[in-house]
Amino acid sequence: MPTTIIRDATPLDLPALVTLWQALVAHHAGDGDPLWAVAPHAPETYAAFLRQQMGLRRAKVLVAQGPDGVDGYLVGAIGQRAAV
Repeated sequence: MPTTIIRDATPLDLPALVTLWQALVAHHAGDGDPLWAVAPHAPETYAAFLRQQMGLRRAKVLVAQGPDGVDGYLVGAIGQRAAV
């Protein structure tokens, strides 16, 4: 049985993470929801966002790595919202 490991993402994972994100966007954009319309520079912007998150103490980027590479990822951060 193949093993999947969960580990911290590294900058070397960025191409795989952006590819997974693009697949998610394409899936939802197919529904016609304007929320999922992205600018041409969106992949580079998302990669920069992920790289920034990797460097923050209050954030975590994890990847699920299987035998064939990165199968999934998670991005989380602790922050404080303004009272509304």
